[in-house]
Amino acid sequence: MASVAASLARAPLAPADFNARGNSVAGVKLRFEAPEDSHVDHFIVAARSINENFYRQRVVLSDDGHISAMTLGFNPGDAFYISVASVDRQGHGSLFAYPEVRCDASACAIPNYAFDVTAPLPCHHHRHATKTPTTTRLPVSRRTGEAQPSPVLPPAHS
Repeated sequence: MASVAASLARAPLAPADFNARGNSVAGVKLRFEAPEDSHVDHFIVAARSINENFYRQRVVLSDDGHISAMTLGFNPGDAFYISVASVDRQGHGSLFAYPEVRCDASACAIPNYAFDVTAPLPCHHHRHATKTPTTTRLPVSRRTGEAQPSPVLPPAHS
């Protein structure tokens, strides 16, 4: 675990504003903004089946940004999720861009639920420790994919 954290600390930033066009039959064209730090050497694309939780294949993205389902280990027409990460010359990889994009035989699109993020609110009183934490929907930055502080918080437990 410590080695993963150390590698991420040395890695370039993740690509921003990630999206993809095309479909899993004709191929996918990736679009994103490269991070501003200058030590990015190349980008890798990762994909996973819509029935899997982990990326199964990682490949270096070509200069034209186009990739086929077969290159990613899928048959044309299969549905999959795809994302991209930055890599430096030493092989340190960034986190993958969020949200990932879902591609199938008809199109690629960011899932409509991608920004539905909830986070538990802290309970400041130990006497409520057995209760389920309250959750609230936090707005998520489309640029960074990070939860943003809510301008209005519900009242604290009494």
